[in-house]
Amino acid sequence: MNRTPAVAVVGAGPQALTFLGRLAAVTPDVTAESVVLDPSGRWLARWEDLFHRLEITHLRSPAVHHPDPDVDAITRRRDLCTHDLVGGSSLRPSQWAFMATCRDLVTRLGDAGTVVPRSVRACRPLGGDLGVELDLDDGTSLRAGRVVLATNAAHPVTLPGAEPHAGQADLRDAGPDERIVVVGGGLTAVQLVDQAVARGASVTLVTRRPLVARSYDVDPGWMGPKRLAAFERSNDPADRIRAAARARGGGTVPPAALGRLRELAAGGRVRLVEGVAALGVVPVGHHVLVRLADGCSLAADRAVTAMGSVARVEFDPLLEPLARAGVLRTVRGLPILDDALRVPGTRLHVMGRLATERLGPAAGNLAGARRGAARIAAVLLGIDPLDADPGISTGPDPWPARRPGSI
Repeated sequence: MNRTPAVAVVGAGPQALTFLGRLAAVTPDVTAESVVLDPSGRWLARWEDLFHRLEITHLRSPAVHHPDPDVDAITRRRDLCTHDLVGGSSLRPSQWAFMATCRDLVTRLGDAGTVVPRSVRACRPLGGDLGVELDLDDGTSLRAGRVVLATNAAHPVTLPGAEPHAGQADLRDAGPDERIVVVGGGLTAVQLVDQAVARGASVTLVTRRPLVARSYDVDPGWMGPKRLAAFERSNDPADRIRAAARARGGGTVPPAALGRLRELAAGGRVRLVEGVAALGVVPVGHHVLVRLADGCSLAADRAVTAMGSVARVEFDPLLEPLARAGVLRTVRGLPILDDALRVPGTRLHVMGRLATERLGPAAGNLAGARRGAARIAAVLLGIDPLDADPGISTGPDPWPARRPGSI
């Protein structure tokens, strides 16, 4: 491992891969001097696990949203089968097509795409042009010219009395006639219901509000100037964060998936308890009771939560010490970064949901990853990060001309 890399990327998920792909497309020399750190030692380990656990066949997002710098990298594949692109005007890719495209990108990255199996225990911005120092889990330290945090540190929302990692459960082991309560109103909750029903379980879905149909978790208007123009004009971080929270608005379900769920409920295979919050889970012998806000309780063999997660600086072990020391300012739990997604005055950049105050409600999505990657890569080329942001820029393309998909 290069002990003084130009860039150290912490994390090996889609945000990190999107950044490294963009960096390689515009400045391959810097990419060759970079290092990627993640305890898994491989790319997209958590996504692969999620696809497997929830038996996900297709992504919710359109086929143009992926880590490759060429937006058409999925749709132009020559090895696609009929089922690999589904939908109407906005085609959605199969998880195979998505992962194959990511693997192709990693292959093109060569040695720069190697993930070093290390956890980062602490990071210290050194100020000025001195870069950032990282403490690793093997007791060594690493100084990099820049560091990009793409760890997506978030805290799962669960219920009092529920298992600590209930939000990471799956129901592949559900048994016939087993009574299962799923708590949550988003797509993951519906996917868990589908798993359990397919195995003959008796399922009740509890949602704190009526189920909401939406094709994507964020309105497509937030991917470009239609919504982002006004967001970008606001100079009040609190207003920006509130606007992003309103735009996300909690869990939603694609119309087709919600229609299928309604059909299961009409056929008696699923019970829907909508608009009633679950308060907690109480063990009773080998069973559980799920307490509801209306005073009722649901008896079940087990309860699984799919209530999403919360991204806040306090849940990020690398950023929280900086906030506590006054190096990083926060508003409503989110960091206040500069236009290049840096902790101001440092060479430490942040991607993902923690960049919401800068990028808006889609910061943690694949579209947000593309915008964040463009902003950070722009700094290395002396380009204004706002001019390079494909979500808000209306001027000429500032990037050096390169063949689409080239690295």
